[in-house]
Amino acid sequence: MDYAFDKLTGRLIIHVDGSDSLRNRTVKYQKAFESDRWWPGSDVLFFVSDAYSPPALQEIHDLYKLFQRHSVRKVAFMSGDVLAKATADTAKRIAKIYQIPLKHFTDLQEMFDWINDDIRIGQQV
Repeated sequence: MDYAFDKLTGRLIIHVDGSDSLRNRTVKYQKAFESDRWWPGSDVLFFVSDAYSPPALQEIHDLYKLFQRHSVRKVAFMSGDVLAKATADTAKRIAKIYQIPLKHFTDLQEMFDWINDDIRIGQQV
């Protein structure tokens, strides 16, 4: 599974491992955003496995352009991997350019608390 949708919130939930480049995954994400299951103004949650290969800066920029085009509200990045944490720190600076908040988490409950901070479940944002 590359991605799935939360039926109640329209959130795009993405699993990332080392099997593919961000550039190749972005093509798949574009298809996800074009799905009628995506709700513009919803969130993207990344769950990163231990076998993680960090993307290039341009790939992160390109992904954020895609996020901006599809009205992503927030991006949560879940991983305990050191390389993934460093990538999230870099992506956070890029996220500011596009005004789409990104935050890295190692605790699942903290991630959902942040994502749910200002929305009501079951309603589009």
